[in-house]
Amino acid sequence: MGDYMIPFFSALGSNVTFQGVAYRALWEDALAGGNEAGNIMMAQLVEMAAKKCAHGSKIVMSGFSQGAFIVHGAAKLLSAVATAKVSSVIIFGDTLPGQPVGNIPSDKVE
Repeated sequence: MGDYMIPFFSALGSNVTFQGVAYRALWEDALAGGNEAGNIMMAQLVEMAAKKCAHGSKIVMSGFSQGAFIVHGAAKLLSAVATAKVSSVIIFGDTLPGQPVGNIPSDKVE
């Protein structure tokens, strides 16, 4: 979702932290089902947030279009502990509609 979302997240106030994931977004990546390096990076960031954020913090995973591939791929790599701490997943332009997002319960996915 890139830099376009910075004003939105910034408007939510100081109790919100967000982290973008830099990944290559090329046509061949889309055909291959996403970018593996991006999947790994997002999974690592979620794992880190699950360990470092205060108890009760909410982790939200989100992506748009090719970023949706990254969300799906990263979710498959998450530990059970990190998966349990994901409060919701918001995917815009889902490239894999109707497919599970890792082991995240479907009622947490929009």
